[in-house]
Formats: sequence, C-alpha cells, structure tokens
Amino acid sequence: MSQSPVDDFSEAALISYQQGWQALNRLLHEDRSFSGHERHCAYLNCGEGAFANVSAATGLDFAEDGRAIGTVDWNFDGLLDLWITNRTAPRVRFLLNQTETSNRFIALHLEGNGTTTNRDAIGARVAVEELERPLIRTKYAGEGFLSQSSGWMHFGLGRHNGAVQVEVKWPNGAPELFEGLEPNAFFILRQGAGSAERWTPPQESALFAGDAAAAELPPRSSEARIILPASLPLPPLKQLDAQGIASPLELEEGPTLINVWTTWCRPCHEELASWTQAAPRIRAAGLNVIAFNADEDESGRAQSAGVLEKMQFPFRSAVADPASLRALDLLQRASLDRWEAMPVPCSFLVDANGYVLAIYKGSFAVDTLLADMRLEGASPEELRNAAIPFPGVWTHDPPTPDPLRVTAQFVDFAMVQEGLDYLQKATAMDQRFRAGLFSQADFADRYLVAATLLKSQNMHEEALTTYGRARDLNPSDARVRGDLAAYHLERGRLEMAIEEWKAVLGLNPRDLEAASRLAVTQLRVGRAKEALVILDQLAALRPDQANFRYYQGLARQRTGDMKGAVEGIEQALALDPDHALAMNSIAWICATHPDAQWRDGERALALAGMLCDRTQNRNLPFLMTLAAAQAESGKFVEAVATTERARELLQGRAGGGSSSPADLATVEARLALFQTGKPYRDETL
Repeated sequence: MSQSPVDDFSEAALISYQQGWQALNRLLHEDRSFSGHERHCAYLNCGEGAFANVSAATGLDFAEDGRAIGTVDWNFDGLLDLWITNRTAPRVRFLLNQTETSNRFIALHLEGNGTTTNRDAIGARVAVEELERPLIRTKYAGEGFLSQSSGWMHFGLGRHNGAVQVEVKWPNGAPELFEGLEPNAFFILRQGAGSAERWTPPQESALFAGDAAAAELPPRSSEARIILPASLPLPPLKQLDAQGIASPLELEEGPTLINVWTTWCRPCHEELASWTQAAPRIRAAGLNVIAFNADEDESGRAQSAGVLEKMQFPFRSAVADPASLRALDLLQRASLDRWEAMPVPCSFLVDANGYVLAIYKGSFAVDTLLADMRLEGASPEELRNAAIPFPGVWTHDPPTPDPLRVTAQFVDFAMVQEGLDYLQKATAMDQRFRAGLFSQADFADRYLVAATLLKSQNMHEEALTTYGRARDLNPSDARVRGDLAAYHLERGRLEMAIEEWKAVLGLNPRDLEAASRLAVTQLRVGRAKEALVILDQLAALRPDQANFRYYQGLARQRTGDMKGAVEGIEQALALDPDHALAMNSIAWICATHPDAQWRDGERALALAGMLCDRTQNRNLPFLMTLAAAQAESGKFVEAVATTERARELLQGRAGGGSSSPADLATVEARLALFQTGKPYRDETL
C-alpha cells in the first residue's frame, strides 16, 4: 500500500498512490486479509512505561480482521465494556466486562455553556485530585480509528475510598473546581454551575438486557445459496460448436437454470445425476436446465457430451465460450461485492425475462431450486427477505439493481467491449421490464458510462449519440453536460461545446472550471469580447490563478488592447514563472510585434530558449518563437537552422510531430524570410 503524498505531487507520484489504493481495494474484495491473520492484541499498562500482553488471558485475542474499537460502560456497573467492528464476521462484537474487582471509579459528563465554549466541552482538560497521584485527561472529539467511544469520561480510582475533587479547565481556558465527588458514581459537570450534579443510571439499561453470549458463527463452507435482492441481468453468453466457433446461447421461454460444470469435477457429476433423476419434477415446475461445460482443454470438452449421454441427462447442454465463463464469474463477483473466483459446480437461476434470481456455489438439492423458483416476480422487499438466513428489522429500503458494478468488473479485467455490451443489454432490459424501479437520472448515469466506454473504443458517433441520450434524460446534470462539452471540444465541434458549457454554467454559475473552459473555447472561435467578460470576472474572483490571468491577457490582445494584454500575461508569469504559454506569448510579442516599443529581442531569446531546452526542441510553436527571437536579435544563421529544425519536426523526419495549426507553407515562408536577413513581424498583434 503506497503512502499518502506529502511533498511530491507529481503525476507519477499520484498514479503510484492511486495504484496502491486500487491494490488494497482488490485485496479487500477478494476476501483476503492485509492483517496477516494476526489475532487481536490487548496490553495492560503496568506503569512506568511498561506494558504486559494480556491478550489471551482476557479472551480478547480473536482471530478476526479487526478495524475499530469503542469503550463504553454499557450497563453502568463502573466497568468499561467494548464494542469491536471487524471486516470479517462477526462484523460487530460486544464484549461485556465481567471482571471481579473491588476497585472504585468515577464517571464524568461535561457540558459547556454553548456560548464561550462548545456544548460537548471538546478540548476541556480534566484533573481528578485528592488522590495519591492526580489523574489528568483531555476530552477529544474522537480518539480511535473509524470509531468514537462514550462521551462519559471514566476514571479508575483504584482502592481510594474518599471523596475527590475535580478541576476542569474549560475549552475557553477558564478553570472551575468541583468538590466532594463520591466514588462509584456518575456526575454531570456543567460549566459555571460550581457544583457537580449526581446522575442516577436506569435500573436496567434499555439497550442491554440479559446475559452476553459468545457469537455462534456458522462453519466455513465453499457452498453458498445467494438470493439477489437486486436481481441483475444475465450477461450475453456464447457457446462453442465442434469446430470451436462461438455463437450466442439463446435461452428458452421460461425460467432457466444454467449449471457450470466440468468433466473432472465429482460433485458436478453427482449434481447432474440428481437432476436427471428429478427430471419429471423439474419439467413439471416449468424449469429449463442447461449444462454449461467449462472444461478448458479440448479433450475435456469433447468428453463432456459422452459424460452426459452416459447418465442419460435429459436436458439441454452446451460447451461454454471462455469469455462467457469470465462474464459469469464477474457477474457473481459483482453481485456480492466479494471477488472470489467462481467455483464448479456453480449455477445461475434466471427468470423468464433474463434476470438472475439466485446463484448457487456448490451442489444444491432440487427442492431448494424449485422453492426458489417461486421468487420469480417477487417484489424487492420479498427478494431481500429471502436473501438472509435470519429475521430482523430493516433500517433502509431495498437496494436498487446496479449493473454499473458488473460493468466495472469487466473494465477492471480489460474486457471493455464486454462491459459495454452488458451495460447496453441491462439498460434495454430494465427500460422494458422494470422501468418503475429507476429514475431518469439512473438511466442517464448508465448512458454516461456507456458513452465513456464507447469513446474509449473509438466509436465516436455512437458515443456522441449516447452522450446525447444521457443529457436528454437528465438535462439538469452538470456532469453530463460538462462531459459532453469536453467531448465536442475534443472532436472539434467548438460551437456545440460552447452551448454545453453555457448549460453547465446555467446549472452552476459558480463552476469556475466550466467558465474558464467556455471562455477559452470562445477565444478559439474568435469571440474574444464574450470571452473577456468571463475572464475579467474569473481574474477578479481568483487573482492568484495564473491561467485566468494568461487567458485574460490573450483576450485583451484579440480585442486590440496590447497594453492590457501584456499586463495580463506578465501577471500570469509573475504568479507562475514556469507558465509555458505565458512565456511563449511574451517571447512572441517581444520578437515579432510591429511596434518597436513592445519588442525586446534579448528577453524573447531568453524565454524561447528556456522553452525549447525544456521540450528538447520537439515543440513546433516554441521552435518558431525561438527562430523569430533569433532573427529579431540579428542571429539569422541560427534562425534559419531553428526553422529548418521546425520543418523537419513538422514533416515527421525527426521522429517528433505536433498538433500545432502551423503548416508547412507557413514554415517555408518564414524560412525564406530569415534567409534574406529580415525579421518576422506579426501584423495580427
């Protein structure tokens, strides 16, 4: 896991940091622990900086992937109890402190006055005195990772039997003394009250009743019956013929069970044999069955038909295309957000519309399958209740099906086209069969992702159409409008980009990034006055932004205000001395302006020279500026050589290349000018 960037925020450092998080995310989803299977640890403070490992003696050494711990006197007996959360089961564990002791305690709840200090008294320093050694503690808003302990401040008094006094230094710095606090009691200390208020806990906590019992976890098993509370569409599947040619696997009418099996898997054979025996019941229930062979080698695939024929398997069979097996694997990973590889046998119960109702890892009885068929057409609430093995009270609505999670799995495994195919199929199915479960914004999100994937596959016209669908479904989504604007810009549709940037600003007038991109695009199409209005506002709002200053200067130049142009570009360079565009603009003006008052050959030469050194003479506009600066300084031999280098770069003979609008004719004309010993003057300035 990479460390957070501290002083290196380069692109390489940020990419490395992101890759570390991605690796960690994969580790967690694959149900692997990065704790090294270490047991929980508990240490006893022995004083004088010494600690004793009492993990086993206290029973706290659970072999769990623990994350957070919180302390609280849950049953108000003066003993601190523990709540622990884990990444693995049990996700939450309560530990009741049943230590037998005659030691005493005092518990304090602080309340600030809410005016000069905060109500929770965060930051208060508390000292319990009249002891052999004072006990001092500061109240914090939080002291644990992903957790927060009780707001009560608990002090162990040992065998001290007399009253104590407590000094509180409130967050505003004012001290206050509370005297006569008896041990084994709870007190509320209110700022300014001058005396403590004794608090009596309830006879029995409403949140805790009965004896604590050890958590009984079911034994680990490779078998699992998984009901999908948010059923997902089955991905497009293909089968192989005898020649290894793939064709779509079409499902028959009605619910279907797709069983992934191999010839070398004994449980697979036993399961298929049990279905053969129960064929009359299965057919009577209206369930179709497909034995989908997953053997990786050709010999195994060839033997699969013989294995089924020998047991007189009465249902349909097919040899799975490897990509289809990967698709089923990614579907089951995404369904549980637990990225374990698909085992064999593994079965997928699909309803008549093509949605996966259940996934069975390992072998399962026919009775289970037929019972689960009744879930076809069930409501989201019914599916959710069927998905858990125990009753309970739900605190939230049923989850909404999210095919984007499956698409993300495809993309993560470099199966972009397959992910796109799945997303398009899922969207078409959901719009046809269960549009009521989703909002227009939900479908817009899918089209936005689909458009991004189409773009990555260089399917630009399809991407543009899909972006448009996302926008039409949710025209108030600034994210969709912004992505569409950027795509128009990338494809050279500048006027369309401008309209979308305007729509983004209409939705969020404070989006400075959208305003900046709108202004720059307006500059590119020659609307300098419109751009200048926006850029003046941006520069006033964020005077520290070099880019805003640079484009403000450029817009002033395009409107004929050379003094304002130079001022704006110089301000950009002052804010960012390495601003390449500002350096090049100043160098160009100093080298080519028709008015001598703006020319400064020496400065132009210095700025352009630095830019070409940084880019190793591989940037065409910088080379052309350097050549103009050399000519302005009377160094025509160097100007000719630099222009020839630019020509080679433009022609591609030097292995470079450029996206500059400058063409070969312009370079040739400039070369001819320098060969006659004349500098270049840019009349457009």
